[in-house]
Amino acid sequence: MSQIILDAVEKVYPGGVHAVKDASLVVEDGEFVTIVGPSGCGKTTTLRTLAGFEQPTSGTVGLGGIEVSGVPPNERATGMVFQDFALFPHMTVGENIAFGLTVGGDWPEDEVDTRIEEMLELVELSGFRDRMPDQLSGGQQQRIALARALAPEPEVLLLDEPLASLDKQLRESMQVELRRIQEQIGITTILVTHNQTEALTMSDRIAVMNDGRFEQVGAPTEVYQQPATKFVADFIGTANVFDGTVRNVSDSRVTVDCDGVEFEAAAPDYVAVGDSVTVVTRPEHTVVEPGDTRTNVFEGDVSVSRFLGDHHECHVTLPSGSDVVGVVDSDGPTVSGGDRVSLGVDAKDCLVVVE
Repeated sequence: MSQIILDAVEKVYPGGVHAVKDASLVVEDGEFVTIVGPSGCGKTTTLRTLAGFEQPTSGTVGLGGIEVSGVPPNERATGMVFQDFALFPHMTVGENIAFGLTVGGDWPEDEVDTRIEEMLELVELSGFRDRMPDQLSGGQQQRIALARALAPEPEVLLLDEPLASLDKQLRESMQVELRRIQEQIGITTILVTHNQTEALTMSDRIAVMNDGRFEQVGAPTEVYQQPATKFVADFIGTANVFDGTVRNVSDSRVTVDCDGVEFEAAAPDYVAVGDSVTVVTRPEHTVVEPGDTRTNVFEGDVSVSRFLGDHHECHVTLPSGSDVVGVVDSDGPTVSGGDRVSLGVDAKDCLVVVE
């Protein structure tokens, strides 16, 4: 049983810096949860509190059914991988992996050698045992750091932006590799990152953090398609965000006036005429030159058009001054900067958010 429980955790640093505010989260046994948010939102402090490097000002931390709020890091059943990998440069790969087994560990000496080989096989680096860290690529160093964290058989794996220093192609490949390893051994894992794509593609659930608080916790599809707040909508993926006022509510539709741009959207059951709300649309649902097939159609001027392989991404400025991102399929009309275009989005693809 390696469930993680954060219960009303607060962290206030000297000087009154309130880094974490009433953070509660349950991570189930074997689950992969990503804490995502902008720099300075409290996500790394939360992870360090789980690891024992920080002590909560109030609230409790539980690992495997045991409260560990006052337990030092070396007595918690956690393995941690840092952003800079933190491999010992004077040790070989094998010695790095063995460190947690031989220093303060209780592994029999005759089992350490076998465990090193098991870890190298797990991260697909068999034969690298005698190499030094400076003889490894960035991706290989990341794998060895992961092997070292997993070698003592921790119950929980904590990852502090471990892919941040890798280039785009290697980072994407390591996302797949890291998730493969996590699923293979079934370890409960928390990843911290500010990279939304990483969070969406790797996680069972995402915990979106802002200003020290969890704003929404849910499956990637839920957080992306049904953001609970304006911040979540704007932070996860690319979103067109319009602030407005509800002008009409009828049946399953709501009409919202957003500074002269009027949207029909699917009506949540908690809005009324006169409410201040936010309308959110995603670029993939906002089509340039849609004809008359969309519920909401409006015009604007293209400021930038970018070719992204299977589609063009167009930034369109509306008469109100709002900037909207829409798409044109690769076989659609040619659109350039300065063109006057129409944009269309269906009511079902317009989400109304009330803060």
